[in-house]
Amino acid sequence: MPETTSTNEQPRIVVLGALGAGKSALISAVGEKDATLIEGAGEEAQELFAGRQTLEASGVLAGEVKNADAVIVTIPPTESRQLEQTFRQLVDFLKRFEEQRGRRNDIAGLPVYVVLTKSDLLARQDDTARSWMGRIEEGKRAAGQRLEEFLEQPGDAPFGEIDLHLGATALRQPPLVDHPAPSERTFGVTELFQGVLTSARAFHAARSRSQSKLHGAVLGALGLIAVLAAVSAGFVAARPSAEVAALENAVNAALPEAPAAQRLREPLEQRQKELAKIASDPAFGQLPTTLQEEVRAATRELNAYQELSKQFDALKRVRFFKKEEEIPKYSEELAKISLPPAYASAWAETALAKKIRQYESQLAALSGALVAEKDWLKNRIEEGEKLRRMAIPAENSPERQAWIAQADAFLKRKDLSKAVAGVPNMKLRELYEFPTVKALREGYEIVRDRVDKIRGGLAAF
Repeated sequence: MPETTSTNEQPRIVVLGALGAGKSALISAVGEKDATLIEGAGEEAQELFAGRQTLEASGVLAGEVKNADAVIVTIPPTESRQLEQTFRQLVDFLKRFEEQRGRRNDIAGLPVYVVLTKSDLLARQDDTARSWMGRIEEGKRAAGQRLEEFLEQPGDAPFGEIDLHLGATALRQPPLVDHPAPSERTFGVTELFQGVLTSARAFHAARSRSQSKLHGAVLGALGLIAVLAAVSAGFVAARPSAEVAALENAVNAALPEAPAAQRLREPLEQRQKELAKIASDPAFGQLPTTLQEEVRAATRELNAYQELSKQFDALKRVRFFKKEEEIPKYSEELAKISLPPAYASAWAETALAKKIRQYESQLAALSGALVAEKDWLKNRIEEGEKLRRMAIPAENSPERQAWIAQADAFLKRKDLSKAVAGVPNMKLRELYEFPTVKALREGYEIVRDRVDKIRGGLAAF
């Protein structure tokens, strides 16, 4: 039987999963007078989650979920195999849930929060606050990947579509290297449930105003505007200390303790947006000076890396070269794209640094391949001229047989379908289109035709 807190006509939030000791934190974060809370953690919740009960069932919890203004699904940490199974069940539940709401012509935009609870269990003995936050963010990213099947579904349904969010909480902060004393202060609970409450209020207001089936795009836009406005108002109204704490958590999540090869891994646009959002936050000036400077330094590094990446991406790929003159030209262009001295050591193993080294290697490989082919053609021309000028030995003599064998070897064509060593996706035949190589090849073909005619006039052996 689901347990309900508050009887006021307020937004209704249904929690699928046991709250346990987190119930007091939830009520404290949301407020008993702010929303009606329904905790569904029993057999009926399992039936609904497993798909053995639908929204049309007569059960109490199914009725609460139908009328919910927000749904929270809690997932505690567990061993990997069980966690994988839980996420598979979760994706199936979300699909069924959205389909059933669509068949009922329920309005789109119902906020559903998937919450990874007990994040304090992810902490290790040598963790700092930042590395712990980084591990939580990594857990959220891994969870997001498992939900990708659901998230990639087209979001243009006029009815029933849900608005999925992912969060992580802890009822206490574990002992950390830079905060050794365990703290009873919760992590992410206040921020999460303020967001839930804001989303629930917006959805509750939208549903109350709906008297008919409104077009999904219009309703989704209105709901999104209402949510953004409510969230902005909520942050402005929050206590300064809560703002600063939340922003400090955001900084720790955005600045993981990782080598440059990892923190500068593409795509970088989302991280750039996160840093810009942090720097523009009204509470940014209240952060410790060291944290502020770390954000600014990270932004400078990110901007410098992206600018250099754009310069490199503008270079013509070596495999598309058509003239030998392009090699020194792009060697000079590449020399202009050097790693900034301030970052040269740290960026040594980044993707950009590796691409620069690969480009240098390909330039050298192409130059060497062109020299080798021109030398080969020159040698062929010289050998052909020598064969052509030789007096043909007497018929049936060993000397004539030797001349014919040498001519046959000379006339054998080179396999131009082979790859150019050191230049990916480039074939030898493409080298023979370079003007300097093409000119020598024409001379070689002339000599080859002459030797071929002489060879054709002799008896075959």
